Amino acid sequence: MDDQVYALVEKMEKALAGKKEFLVGDHYTLADVVGTCFCARVHLIRRTDAFGPNVKNYWAKVQGRPSYKDANVIANIEGSKLYEHIVEYKSRA
Repeated sequence: MDDQVYALVEKMEKALAGKKEFLVGDHYTLADVVGTCFCARVHLIRRTDAFGPNVKNYWAKVQGRPSYKDANVIANIEGSKLYEHIVEYKSRA
């Protein structure tokens, strides 16, 4: 599975090379919605270790979008409701 994930990250790296701002051009599209979700899942497991420089820049850019914040994307365990429940549970113990 790791090989497939790294292959997709590499495809994103190549797609983001050059002057394009997003995966298929200068506007955020459905491809970027999927790319954002994919980056969030990869980040959840590997942080940015799996990302090349283009994907790291892209990841930072999409995280700054209002739609990213409104969607409550979980890219790390600390940002999840589950983590809030864990912290609350531990504080009661």
